[in-house]
Amino acid sequence: MAVLWIANSLHRFMPQDSPAWYLWGDCGLFLLITWLFVRALQRSGIYIRI
Repeated sequence: MAVLWIANSLHRFMPQDSPAWYLWGDCGLFLLITWLFVRALQRSGIYIRI
């Protein structure tokens, strides 16, 4: 659920005709924010089983 919130938030700042480096930067930012969220859960001792 949180991953969808992150993706929707970043999608607002992405124009339709953006260059490739801008897309890769957005992908990297998405992965960084998601990793930070998961890392915070891990440090708190919260593990989600899938």
